[in-house]
Amino acid sequence: MMNRSPLYSVVVPVYRSAKTLPELYERVNQTFAGMEGNYELILVEDGGGDESWQVMQSLRQRDPRVKIIRLMRNFGQHNALLAGFSFASGAYIITIDDDLQNPPEEIPKLIEAMQKQNQDVVFGIPREKKHSNWRNWCSQLFHRAVSSSFDRLRTPKISMF
Repeated sequence: MMNRSPLYSVVVPVYRSAKTLPELYERVNQTFAGMEGNYELILVEDGGGDESWQVMQSLRQRDPRVKIIRLMRNFGQHNALLAGFSFASGAYIITIDDDLQNPPEEIPKLIEAMQKQNQDVVFGIPREKKHSNWRNWCSQLFHRAVSSSFDRLRTPKISMF
């Protein structure tokens, strides 16, 4: 008897992403098509108020590997991830944003690093963030404040991906 449990659970917090969800789905699907091990895609709608929920339902009807969760209101990205984690059945959980700034095609690199180095947790560090100048400036200000407050603490610039 074959084990049907997914090896990988890809958890995506969704906020006002009706336009990017179909491409995200296709790219995740294509990424895992060339890999060993099956996967599930867990989409968590975080009260965005656009057509994301309808798109998610359509993807779910098309593909049984897609699980969908709808939060009652906007609880924020971290809580959406936690909700997705609670529904994940894979041996490994991968998080990725819904805006495709971190390409799904990078997932195999993370898995390879985890396997080669026998690590429980791996994360990617983006070369550059594609945010507005205002958001980049605020992030830099925050990192400087944290760094100056704690003498030896240096925070790496990481993403939720």
